[in-house]
Amino acid sequence: MNNGTQTNEVMLQPAAESVCFQKKSSGHRSVDIAWALCNKDGGPKADSFFISDEKVKRTNDPKKVKIRDYDTCRTGFEKVAGCNSNPDIKPCKDQSLPIIRQVINAKDDSVLRSFSVCPEDPKTELPNNTKVVDVIRITTEQFRSFPLKASRVNSDPSNFSLRNGFTHFWASSNKQYFKVDIAESKVSIRAIPVQWIWNYGDGTTRRLNYPGEPAPEHTLHDKTDTSHVYQETGKFQVVVTTLYRGEFSVDGGPWEPIPGQASVPSEPSVMDVWRTKKELIATD
Repeated sequence: MNNGTQTNEVMLQPAAESVCFQKKSSGHRSVDIAWALCNKDGGPKADSFFISDEKVKRTNDPKKVKIRDYDTCRTGFEKVAGCNSNPDIKPCKDQSLPIIRQVINAKDDSVLRSFSVCPEDPKTELPNNTKVVDVIRITTEQFRSFPLKASRVNSDPSNFSLRNGFTHFWASSNKQYFKVDIAESKVSIRAIPVQWIWNYGDGTTRRLNYPGEPAPEHTLHDKTDTSHVYQETGKFQVVVTTLYRGEFSVDGGPWEPIPGQASVPSEPSVMDVWRTKKELIATD
């Protein structure tokens, strides 16, 4: 019998995935008897063994996990956060960078699963019998749900340019702040603009780490860091998409980073591009 007992102890580990039950009647009561090894028809195998009710209950307890998100790199901090170490990272459809999501075992902090996530990806599905341990945090999805205001497109001259001239553009954008209550705690959120992606409407785009600034003395002969040259005439819709990184603070505590970015496109601004024409005028 010692050998049988030792075998039972060794085989008990995989029993969690193969437990089967049989209904047994005892007088006016019926109880479930749990067995460790099951046939395909749901009955116990000949070499199976009985598992106590306590063991069955412990086996069916949900696994507790934590969700942890990381940036593939911190937008605006490329030199210190390793963004340039992996040139193969491709932007998401909204031009933000993907985040890395990890499912962590809450008991020993081991990583159960790690994968890349973009805004267009479906909601993360967890295995059955899994419970997420609640902690106060702001997820990437929650950050993107706040009513972030878009930058405004400014140009000089305003909404007008000449073909082959240097049209000066800049974006107006500022930090934005929000407050929410989570689990009886006061949580502050701030959104910080870090990148501006210009679409000039003529098929040309630029990704800049600065919004530009007004240039009161600018003329169409002056090139600036944020100017653009239209090589054709016509009306063009200009849009600037601002990427915001987020931070949150719980009950006045230190600011902590929110993984990922929020991508907020501006309203289109119509640019009317003309051409100049030289004519000879007789003086007699």
